[in-house]
Amino acid sequence: MVPLSELIEGKEYAVEIERSITDTNGLPLKTDGTDAPYVFSFTVVSTIPSITGTNPADSEVVSAETLEKITVTFSEDMDPATINESTFFVEDVFGTVEYDAGTKTASLSPETKLMSSTSYTLMLTNGIKDLAGISIQNTSVNFSTAEE
Repeated sequence: MVPLSELIEGKEYAVEIERSITDTNGLPLKTDGTDAPYVFSFTVVSTIPSITGTNPADSEVVSAETLEKITVTFSEDMDPATINESTFFVEDVFGTVEYDAGTKTASLSPETKLMSSTSYTLMLTNGIKDLAGISIQNTSVNFSTAEE
């Protein structure tokens, strides 16, 4: 079947197939023992969520004394349940991860100040998903702290 009009991104569609339909050999649609139509739904999605900004930026040198939060801004609304310490982290840095839906920004607030003259890598895994369940690409952001 071809839709009569273009499908709308983000909209959920339901499909209902009658059990009387057969294949080219005359075999009926596999049945679950009822005469009820086969029903399924889907949502039209055409974009993969992306990262539009980070603080610190990739390759940036920052002051360990003044860096209170490491932040990432996304291109669209994300599922807050997928942004946590196992999907958004800096190795060997413990802290609190939060997501602000209003700004589409995730943040990591380290429990202690970062060490001076040290290289760090922020990791974002494909476990982070948007509201439609589409994952971001695995991403790393390298930054370092200045000698102080």
